[in-house]
Amino acid sequence: LPLYNIADALQEKERNLQKKMEYRLGRIKQAFKGDERFMMTSTYYRQNGYHPLYALRSSLSILIEIPFFIAAYHFLSNCESLKNISFLFFKDLGSADNIFSFTLFNRILYINVLPILMTIINIISALVYTKGFPFHEKIQTFVLAGVFLILLYNSPSGLVIYWILNNLFSLAKNIVQKTGKGEKVVYWCIFAVLAAFMVVVFKSEHFRLWKKLCVLFVSVCYLVIPFVYKKFFKDIVYKLIFLRENTNSFAVVFLSGFACALLIGFVLPSSVIATSPIEFSFLGSVENPVNYVWFTFFIFLGFFVFWPVAIYKMFGSKVHSVLPIVMLLCFVNIFVNSLILTCDYGNLSVTFLIEKVFSLSDNILKHFIILVIILICSLPVFYYLLSLKRKFILNISLSAFCLAFLALGFTKISIIQQTFDKYSENTKEERTEKNYKKITPVYNLSKSGKNVVVIFLDRAISVFLPYAVQEIPELENQLAGFSFYPNTVSFGTRTISGSPAMMGGYEYTPSEINKRKDEKLVEKHNEATLIMPRLFSDAGYDVTVVDPPYPNYEWMGDFSAFTDFPEITVKSIIGKYSDFYSSEKNLTNVKDVSSLVKTGCVNFCVLQSLPSLFTKTFYKKCYLRQDTNIDFINQFSNLYYLRNLTNFSSSNNTFSFICNETSHNPKYLNAPVFDAPVANSYSDYSGFYNSTDEEVITHYQSFVAALKQLGIWFDYLRTNGVYDNTRIIIVSDHGKYLNINEVKNFKTAESASFLPLLMFKDFNSNMSLKIDEEFMTNADTLFLAKDSLDLSNVNPFTGKQFVQDKNNGVNVNFIKELHPDKKLSQFELTKLLHVNNGNIFDEANWSEVPVEEAK
Repeated sequence: LPLYNIADALQEKERNLQKKMEYRLGRIKQAFKGDERFMMTSTYYRQNGYHPLYALRSSLSILIEIPFFIAAYHFLSNCESLKNISFLFFKDLGSADNIFSFTLFNRILYINVLPILMTIINIISALVYTKGFPFHEKIQTFVLAGVFLILLYNSPSGLVIYWILNNLFSLAKNIVQKTGKGEKVVYWCIFAVLAAFMVVVFKSEHFRLWKKLCVLFVSVCYLVIPFVYKKFFKDIVYKLIFLRENTNSFAVVFLSGFACALLIGFVLPSSVIATSPIEFSFLGSVENPVNYVWFTFFIFLGFFVFWPVAIYKMFGSKVHSVLPIVMLLCFVNIFVNSLILTCDYGNLSVTFLIEKVFSLSDNILKHFIILVIILICSLPVFYYLLSLKRKFILNISLSAFCLAFLALGFTKISIIQQTFDKYSENTKEERTEKNYKKITPVYNLSKSGKNVVVIFLDRAISVFLPYAVQEIPELENQLAGFSFYPNTVSFGTRTISGSPAMMGGYEYTPSEINKRKDEKLVEKHNEATLIMPRLFSDAGYDVTVVDPPYPNYEWMGDFSAFTDFPEITVKSIIGKYSDFYSSEKNLTNVKDVSSLVKTGCVNFCVLQSLPSLFTKTFYKKCYLRQDTNIDFINQFSNLYYLRNLTNFSSSNNTFSFICNETSHNPKYLNAPVFDAPVANSYSDYSGFYNSTDEEVITHYQSFVAALKQLGIWFDYLRTNGVYDNTRIIIVSDHGKYLNINEVKNFKTAESASFLPLLMFKDFNSNMSLKIDEEFMTNADTLFLAKDSLDLSNVNPFTGKQFVQDKNNGVNVNFIKELHPDKKLSQFELTKLLHVNNGNIFDEANWSEVPVEEAK
């Protein structure tokens, strides 16, 4: 609307100038011909400061409208949410209204009422708007109304309803403006809406007191400030902003906009992607993750550089005075929110969904107050520096920021490119294989020898198992032979701290890792990853490792730690079978993942730069509208096709390590089948696990989905006579801090983060599913895997004996590091809990240990 009003002002200026020149131009046309008329007309234009191209300003309001119309048209024309949805007497908002029909020459023809109604409103609005305008401008608006009628006649009724409402708003705006009391009408209309909202807020029980007070404060300010401003400050502000020395501030506008674009569109996305370039490689139609950075940068380059520069060049002194201040405040806002008042988002998905959504509610008021104070303090500084003699200081400072952001961004780009090049070379064979339209076996088991299979389900939570068996009764038979250890804890709350002990035993708990101060964390992590593969390989087993967690401290695909052990087969299959799965399940709403990453990257950059007051709303309204099933599908499809991925061709004993993150990607699924994602709300399902918490229910559903596919695979092993000669361990690296019923009333409520799944089936075990209450940790995985087998009991890397060190309980650890850092040698422990060797669901067995004492 502000742009529209500026365009209207320019049009009015154009009309007045043409009206002023109309008489003289008419005299020139009567008196002169040919070149003389042209020269006289040009001279007259020059004397009045006019150029014929200025006539295009009369079309400016239409040009401003076009990008918004194109965006609305593309979105609403293909909006899945509108299809097959009725509204009033419109049967389907996703198609033309077709209200009336008649037969002509044996052919049914439809009359669409909505486009006709839209055109009538357009014409009425045009008559009001163009009152007193020249004839050619009136014709322009009527022609435009006709164009829209033709263009939208067969469009979805949802789109036309939107455009009708838009036109009604324009009609109301034109009527208000023509009355000359537009400001007062708009002011009181907004206040009426604000007052109604205030009544709703104060009557509602869902709003906290501080939120109600904020609404009241805003309402009072809205009512009082205009009068105070008009009475005391209007003249002062006008003189400060508009009547001060009018100097050229184009450089300030450009540099501050460029600094904004570099920070939000170049530094922020490159910094995130550089933490895990492989995760963003070869997604959908985009191979190189650097492309996501450039895409984001050019989006914000247009927003912060192109449009401000265009506005500056198009308009006059008032805009020239205000725009530099606005752009400088934008830069301060982005700088403070993204680099100073930062938020702990936790792990990010590949589509930039954040893990710790609750963190968006932390310190909202505190951060907002700090931001407001900084912005208010910045105003007089900028005003002082914008004077002619001091502006060079501002320009130099902004240039320095731009150079710093460029250097930082290109450093991150270099890291991304180098990692991508290495990963591209290492996975060339697998990516070529992916292009074949078939699924080839990955796990080669033996019918005659022994098979040991470790299935690592990331973030699988132990307490869900009994409810899953209750919900899917066939699971009890499929899991025959297994012992379930509910009394199990992990040593960390995240994969980076919880998986090493799970893979390598008690020598790789965070506390034990920290004792080896002279070695990098990445080296110790790689050791833990290789412990079981080395032990089984050295004993003559055929070894296959698929998608080990954080290989060489990368998200996936960097198998350089396995280079010295060519006898160990290591593969990455994440996302390899997503297309097969999406096609089989007819998931037409699954978009190209690369387009989701682009949208998510832009959204995440905006989220980081927004004031804290708006982040949670932005996340819910913008992020969660994305189709984010792709993260789940990339993992779940690997379990769904386990039967296709398994053959029985090996003549040796085998060891397989299977890592999968289905349980790490909470998703609403098509209960009770649990083999495909559904919409982001599934009101018909409350969950067998007695909870109404959305996050708990979605975690539970993903857990059930993973377990169900494993059960189907176990039946497949039985059918092929391999189940009895196969030892299977299902284990996870950690739990999740959720409102889990079993521990949510503990003083140490974070205990839920240390509840991993642990299940064990030995050779020739066919007993009913058994619950074993023995105190366990996920570091016992190593000992269960090699129990009674002819394997070494010595760590091949350190030479130490493997020992189950849990008789006196264990310390479980919170660490500061969220993502792998190859430069670190130790975890920074932030909190420790001691768990006694007893019932972990008894709060008395949990106690906090001072971090310094533990060190």
